Amino acid sequence: MKAHRYHDLDALRAFAMLLGIVIHGLLSFVGWSVWPVQDVNQSELYGIPVMFIHGFRMSLFFFVSGFFTMMMWGKRGSAGLLVHRFKRIVLPFFVLGLLIFPMLNNMKALADWVGEGREERVAETREDKEIEKPKYEVPDDLGGAARQGDLDLIVKFLNSGADIDGKYDKGFTPLHWAAAMGEAEAVNLLAEKGADLNSRDQAQSTPILVASFLGRAECVRMLLAKGADAELRNVYQSRPLEAMSTDRKTTLQVAENLLQIPIKWSDVQKGRRNIVKLLTRAKKPHGSNKPVDKMNLWEAVREGEVERVSELIDQGTAFPNQKDNKQISALQWASLLGQTEVIELLVEKGAKVNANDSWYGATPLHFAALFGQAESVETLLSLGADPILESDSGIQPIALAYFDQSMTERFVEFLLLDIDIREIEKGREEVIEKLSCLPASSSLSSSPLLSLVSWFLRNYMPDGRFITHHLWFLYDLVYLVLAFVLVASVLKFVPMPKLSEWLAEFPLRLLWLVPLTYWAQYSMGGGGEDGLFGPTTAVWLEPDWIKLSYYGIFFGYGALCFRHKGFHEKVGRFWPIHLFVSVVVFLTALSLIETKDMEFRYEIISLCSALFVWLMIFGLIGLFRKFFSRENTKIRFISDSAYWLYIAHLPLIQVVQIWVSDWPVPSVLKLVFVCLVTTVLLLVSYRYLIRYTPIGTMLNGKRNLSPAG
Repeated sequence: MKAHRYHDLDALRAFAMLLGIVIHGLLSFVGWSVWPVQDVNQSELYGIPVMFIHGFRMSLFFFVSGFFTMMMWGKRGSAGLLVHRFKRIVLPFFVLGLLIFPMLNNMKALADWVGEGREERVAETREDKEIEKPKYEVPDDLGGAARQGDLDLIVKFLNSGADIDGKYDKGFTPLHWAAAMGEAEAVNLLAEKGADLNSRDQAQSTPILVASFLGRAECVRMLLAKGADAELRNVYQSRPLEAMSTDRKTTLQVAENLLQIPIKWSDVQKGRRNIVKLLTRAKKPHGSNKPVDKMNLWEAVREGEVERVSELIDQGTAFPNQKDNKQISALQWASLLGQTEVIELLVEKGAKVNANDSWYGATPLHFAALFGQAESVETLLSLGADPILESDSGIQPIALAYFDQSMTERFVEFLLLDIDIREIEKGREEVIEKLSCLPASSSLSSSPLLSLVSWFLRNYMPDGRFITHHLWFLYDLVYLVLAFVLVASVLKFVPMPKLSEWLAEFPLRLLWLVPLTYWAQYSMGGGGEDGLFGPTTAVWLEPDWIKLSYYGIFFGYGALCFRHKGFHEKVGRFWPIHLFVSVVVFLTALSLIETKDMEFRYEIISLCSALFVWLMIFGLIGLFRKFFSRENTKIRFISDSAYWLYIAHLPLIQVVQIWVSDWPVPSVLKLVFVCLVTTVLLLVSYRYLIRYTPIGTMLNGKRNLSPAG
């Protein structure tokens, strides 16, 4: 084929990149907690265009990237291709990524600093809430009086013979209602009148569990003082401590939709932190509330009950390398809590002292260093712990001893620990001393280097892994280009022109593309929401092989199609039909997503996703071939700028979202404003600051400024 510029595919690739601005612009209006900016005007309906765009955008990008990779390989060969891709992919990832990643990792802190209490304003002004929810009518009974905290009315109902432990509205006892509403005086009154402190609701939750779940610290304090049992579990096997790990979305749904209790998430979080201290301290004076012979493995490890741990392992009801629901092993728990005798016992019973197959590849020594447990460090080292064994993120144990206070507090809160941060920091000094004196760790002992390590971890690895944010696609492209070179080198010796022509030009190509894509799509989701429709979103600096295989299908088929005339002439001819059917398929999948109890639901959604993405790709190829095949200087400028716009847009769009998040303006207008301001500013920056500079050369090759400007 005669070499020429594919203006339509250039524009199509730019279109896929620029849709990233739209999809990220939508996220502050959806209400997903993963996004650092939350607008006060939100609607779950915005999740529909997010899902639609996500279902095809990056697959389309990788298809076009595969096409141009084959073209580049044909011109430059393998060596030339690798050099070119190093300049255009690897260098931008490191040069620009190292500037952008710290901004994104600290954006939540900026959003919190700019707008204190924004989450509550979000909840109060959601656009998809019912037009006017009927005001909750408090029943005229003892449960209603307890809910309102009306002490006189409670006494009146009790004097008239009301059942103090009866089930009232929502299946709650009066004590449940008082605890749920944070009415500590009503809790005290009901307890004094003989209410069952451990009464159960329909889910077998006790009043203290409900109070803990909703962050009612004073009620928990009162119930503990009266003798409530904080170890009782509900039907979900949750105690108060586990109930407090429930996320924001679920907590709000239960409180506001089920119980019709208005809450503020920031108050719930604050209350839960205080309750963790109350519940853990309640055990300390006399050890666990539970008799030693009734303790499970985790309780025995926490309390340092060596004989009980040994007994459970000998009985076969527990195992030395057992992990809990957070994927933390018994040895890791013993290490972070400083239970040295338990550490020795577990290792003696067969626990692996260097096990790093859970929780981001952290070893017991990592946990001991993180929580400043110097005695645990010494014990683990004596038992053969490797002080330089790295976690999945390449972090040695000593580096965790330099985590700053905010990161440490996040781990303490996640593990529901009652540990004084000052004690952790004090213990870390001894940990550093013990690990620094080892020959393998001595290179880390200088103060400037340690400060640098701490800064790097805080700004690039806030959750213990290197986060690439929206630049993950560059990381994946490197793998796919390397795989392409390997396969192309092999096929030089085993050419199969007829097979590749058939695969590229076969009219019924969907018959093999959809099943292949279905396999990858089905393997990604596993029934979860991420990967339910469209690919999963993995942003860490480690390969997700299933996701990579999924995108490899599109990249590979794009490369395969480049050389074949039939593809260029025929694919996308019926683009209106492709696009129409893709919308029908999407709406079908959307209806299935809302049908939670349908048999084979996930399988059908995966099939719809696989069909949808190819229909969109072929439809858009035809659409752009029809309208953008000829050279147009304005379109060419936008195509050239798209790479810069996508790389640089995320910090800017989040700052603009923070700026407008409190505006009393309809969300649709704010969305348009956010996307428009971001795009215009970046287009101007590309024209005057990037295009003819070394950065522009790195991204798109050298551009010469024409006399006309």
